[in-house]
Amino acid sequence: MTIRIFKFLAVFTLSAFLYNCGSSHNVVHDGSVYEVKGSKIYKAGNEVTETLPEETKSGIQETLETRLALKAEEEKRQKELENRQKDQEKIQKKAEKRQKELEKKQKEIEKEQERREDARKAFIKANDKLKKAQKKYDRLLEKGKLSPVDIEKWDEKIEKLQKEKDIAEERYNSL
Repeated sequence: MTIRIFKFLAVFTLSAFLYNCGSSHNVVHDGSVYEVKGSKIYKAGNEVTETLPEETKSGIQETLETRLALKAEEEKRQKELENRQKDQEKIQKKAEKRQKELEKKQKEIEKEQERREDARKAFIKANDKLKKAQKKYDRLLEKGKLSPVDIEKWDEKIEKLQKEKDIAEERYNSL
């Protein structure tokens, strides 16, 4: 992997060097098109560096430098915009991740509330069953309609319902 990166950097550096050294720029100055290669100026393929007046040479160079400066500034602005866009994308991704985390926590909270509500309902149901059975037992005992075997069965039933109520209450209180 590092060899590939090194090769890429070497090729990129070499091509950038060759591009800058061998590049030519066309400049329009006073209605004429000039081609600037390094420090030499050409017009229609002929070198005119020595024949041009000094102020024309400086005007051509100034126009070229201004254009190159504007191009560099535009590239700089473009790079800044790309960096800002990347930063915005990172912020967006973080926000989406945070949103997903919050939604997950919300679901967990809702599930916990549902479990708590289910435990509460189970406790209430078990408590109501116990009260109803106890009431019926007391009523039958008061009327004298229970035999000793029936009393024993009812005691077991009430004890069982009491245990169910205690378990449901413990689950409810543990949540």
